[in-house]
Amino acid sequence: MNAVTVKDAKNNLEQLIEQVIADAEPTIVVSENGQRVVFLSLDEYNSWKETLYLLSNPANAARLRASIVEAEAGQVHEQELDDRGESFLHCLLGKIIFGFRSTTENFSSASTS
Repeated sequence: MNAVTVKDAKNNLEQLIEQVIADAEPTIVVSENGQRVVFLSLDEYNSWKETLYLLSNPANAARLRASIVEAEAGQVHEQELDDRGESFLHCLLGKIIFGFRSTTENFSSASTS
């Protein structure tokens, strides 16, 4: 994980934002008194938040872990998506299986004021 000073972050904010998004890697910003914050792309934040939500239910976490084991064992099959793509499928599955709206849906329309 990269780290930059507040001064460097201020002087190169646009570049820092582009790097965090391109690398999909958080960057630590350190203040003069040593306090630290993390810069994280919105997509990455939404992904982490959704993962935490999905793993917060023990039964759901067990199903997800079992699915990972199956995938690692090669017990998978491919499914073609229609022209609405993965985003539609992701939202639909979230609504049908888990009863929630995707975090991407919840935060991507947030205002940036």
